[in-house]
Amino acid sequence: MFYPIIPYHMKTIICLLVLFLPLFALPQTMQKKYAPANYTWRQIGNTPSYGHGQNIAISTNGEPYIATEKSEFLQSEAEVIKFNGTDWEYVGQQNSFGRLEDLRLAINHEGLPYIAFQDISNGGGASVLKFDGVNWSCIGSSSFTWGSPGWISFAIDASDNPYLAWEDTDYPSYGALMKYEAPDWKTIGNPFIYVGSYFSFPSLSISPSGLPYVAFCDQLCSSQASVMKYDTLGWRYIGDSCFSSGTVRHSSLAFGPDETPYLAYEYYDGIQSTDGIAVMKYNGLTWEYVGTQGALIEYGNSPDLVFSPSGDPYLTMESPSGIGIKMFDGHDWVDVGDLGSLGSSGYDSKLAFSPMGELYVSLIGDDEHVVVLKYDSLYVGHKELEKPKLVVYPNPATTCLNIILPNNPVADSYVEVIDTRGIIMTSDRIVSGKCTINTAYYPGGLYFVKVMTNESSIIGRFTKL
Repeated sequence: MFYPIIPYHMKTIICLLVLFLPLFALPQTMQKKYAPANYTWRQIGNTPSYGHGQNIAISTNGEPYIATEKSEFLQSEAEVIKFNGTDWEYVGQQNSFGRLEDLRLAINHEGLPYIAFQDISNGGGASVLKFDGVNWSCIGSSSFTWGSPGWISFAIDASDNPYLAWEDTDYPSYGALMKYEAPDWKTIGNPFIYVGSYFSFPSLSISPSGLPYVAFCDQLCSSQASVMKYDTLGWRYIGDSCFSSGTVRHSSLAFGPDETPYLAYEYYDGIQSTDGIAVMKYNGLTWEYVGTQGALIEYGNSPDLVFSPSGDPYLTMESPSGIGIKMFDGHDWVDVGDLGSLGSSGYDSKLAFSPMGELYVSLIGDDEHVVVLKYDSLYVGHKELEKPKLVVYPNPATTCLNIILPNNPVADSYVEVIDTRGIIMTSDRIVSGKCTINTAYYPGGLYFVKVMTNESSIIGRFTKL
């Protein structure tokens, strides 16, 4: 019998096809399914917090944190709480921050919470505090900004560097971006986002590659939306300035996994006399609508845009009928469950995903009570992605990659990271269902993660920047 001789390079290609064909074939055709009827929003405990503003963030181990701004005797104070798996507990001393406004919350990659706010008790500038596990301490000087900061936006990059964007209400709505470089805060670029700009309602986001972007209401062009980034060339526009239709108020800037910037914004069209929420993304040349052309919902306000670990955009917003939560499934914006009476009476809703892909929403409910709800599925909507068997984050990765098996196997499990040529970059053991891989020396590109357990092999993928 004749046996054909297969060249070595052809054997490598065949082996790769056998290994990864299920990843590219079956998942592409079977990844959509209808959500089970019992998938619903479920309230997480009963928070002790009441207020007129709040923010949510999820730690690296999946614990939800809430920072609440509340009015006491005509003054605003704040408190931070977290859910410990059983109940909500205070983080540090309650009401220990003095008088403040514009409270913001973020968590670094070590799981430590930060808050930023206009520090009324210390001169009215912005202050940033970090919780070290016991106490809250000031990062740099207190009240470190000049003038009177309004509409603060706060973010932490992948290297745990805090950034603060703000508008100066003492001047003609100038804006600035500052970064903490020990021992104090430094201005990024020129003193203002760009000299001569009229700037308000900033929304700050750090790209996966670590560049700061700021979206804002640009008052030099009838208050339409503009987005700028800071890189080695200084501050520059992303696409055209003033690209939105109508006057922009609140906006929310976020990044897809491929570093594409998305902007959800609340606008008012003076010509057609309509209010609405629109979502746009930058395609490399210009800004284009995501899904619905124009208003996603009329008379909407207060959008908050986030991305799931699988790379899908999710949006919460308010309308005359209440709070709505939607996801973009690649074609349309579809509803994510029903908040019921909380949705119809609540306001100031915020979204957050845990590293495991669990979706949370926080809102102000009846009597200014802060309510937190969790959706029972990982990736949710009218149609949803199947629950993944393997979680890898951050994706894209820079210096390290976390690998988690949700089922937390106790027996032997091993992981291999393989490049597109079939070369094994790393081989390691998984202990207690998780491990961390050093990817700092990996060349940029696509990689596959193969986890081998006693029962099966599981394959995922990620991008190294």
